[in-house]
Amino acid sequence: MEAFGLLMHGFAVLLTWKTLALMMVGLVLGIFVGVLPGLGGPNGVAILLPLTFTMDPTSAIVMLCVVGRNHLRRLSDGAAGQGR
Repeated sequence: MEAFGLLMHGFAVLLTWKTLALMMVGLVLGIFVGVLPGLGGPNGVAILLPLTFTMDPTSAIVMLCVVGRNHLRRLSDGAAGQGR
């Protein structure tokens, strides 16, 4: 039962307004990095890492995880006009 309490505490930390706002910032930055040819999630994390030096660790990790997992290219693989 202790594990369930710890899980709920993790969700309480994750679902604060500050963390949700940083998720949106990370999503937008990940889209900007994702549309550039040749750059992906790991490169986006490396480029945006200096932005996190002044953040608290939880917020920085959440933002970088969202940037790293944003896969805009997968959405555009089936776009019209690409001949696939």
